[in-house]
Amino acid sequence: MLHGTDRFRSLDSKKRSVVLDAAAEEFATFGYLAASTNRIAASAKISKGALFSYFPTKEMLFAGVLGSLFDQVQAESPELVAAPAHESLDADLRALAGRLFSLHHRWRRLFRLGHELTFQSAHINDAASHAARYAELVDAHVRSAVAASSAKLTVDREIADQIALAAFDRLRATLITTPVEALDEAQFTAGATALASAVARAIGPR
Repeated sequence: MLHGTDRFRSLDSKKRSVVLDAAAEEFATFGYLAASTNRIAASAKISKGALFSYFPTKEMLFAGVLGSLFDQVQAESPELVAAPAHESLDADLRALAGRLFSLHHRWRRLFRLGHELTFQSAHINDAASHAARYAELVDAHVRSAVAASSAKLTVDREIADQIALAAFDRLRATLITTPVEALDEAQFTAGATALASAVARAIGPR
């Protein structure tokens, strides 16, 4: 999906990327309120007038950045959040936890921007709807892993789904709220592996 005004959409893809990348870097670094359209224009090497001809308001620019980044995530997430191998429930959940880290680390700028959504706006709510599709994608793979082991579950399938989904919601929340510089892959992997194994023990064969 293309974002911005007709004038922005008429630019070639390279020029659009320069503007959106400059804006994404600014918002990710300073947050929405402190972000400067002057710095964004300077970074993109365009005039401030040109920037506002592409996105008439700062709010629309922020929404355009989010929408563009979520479009990229949606395009690549089927590969990153791949279908479970169904080797075992424990292995499937641990593998999914590892892929979640890869997804968040690759798109950490996106999730940091998404975490800025603390105000209401028709434009931003529209962009934020992409986030729900990402969450649904991950949930679908969690359910798939549980379904593959349904014959071995020691609890009701619905309860098993709830336990597993709640655990992965916690993983997503940790990834979204932890500052990028503090997100240690080894520590996260160890914690995610322990959590996934605990879920497998709680709902699977004893």
